Amino acid sequence: MKDLILQELRFICQRELASAKAAYESSHDYATHGEVKSDGKYDTRGIEAGYLAGAQKRRVLELEGELALLEKLAQEKSMASDVIAIGSLFGMKSEGSEKNYFLSPTTGGYQIEIGSVQVLVLGLQSPLGRETVGLAIGESFEIAVKNEVRIFEITKLNGSV
Repeated sequence: MKDLILQELRFICQRELASAKAAYESSHDYATHGEVKSDGKYDTRGIEAGYLAGAQKRRVLELEGELALLEKLAQEKSMASDVIAIGSLFGMKSEGSEKNYFLSPTTGGYQIEIGSVQVLVLGLQSPLGRETVGLAIGESFEIAVKNEVRIFEITKLNGSV
C-alpha cells in the first residue's frame, strides 16, 4: 500500500510542478516584456512582475525538491520498524475516531483513497507529523487543535491499515 501512496503523491507533485512551471514561464515572460517598462519613478509594474516571477521560480524549485524526496523514498527498501518514521503508514485514534495516516517527507494535507481505504498524508513539518515521529503502537501525545487539547494514540503501524 505504501508504494501506491507514494505513486499517488508523486503524481500530485508532478501535476503541481507542471502548473507551477507554466505560471513561472508566464510571469517571467510578462516581467521581461517591453510593455512593463517603467513609465516613471512611481510606476512599479516591472518590479512587481519581477517579484512575482521570482516567487514562482522558488515554488518550482520547492516542488522539484519535494519530487526528488518522494522519488528517493520510493527507491528505498522499506525496513520494518517499531516506531513511526518517514514513510510509515499508521493508524491513530482521537476522540473515538480512528484514521489512517502516512508520514511524508514533504508537504501533507492530502487525502488519498487506495481501494476502500482512506489515508491522510501528514507532512513531516506539520504539528501532527512532528509529534508522531518515534512513537510506537500504544503511545499517545497531546496537541492543541482549534484551541482545545486533543489526545492522539497510535493504534497500528506499518501493518494492514
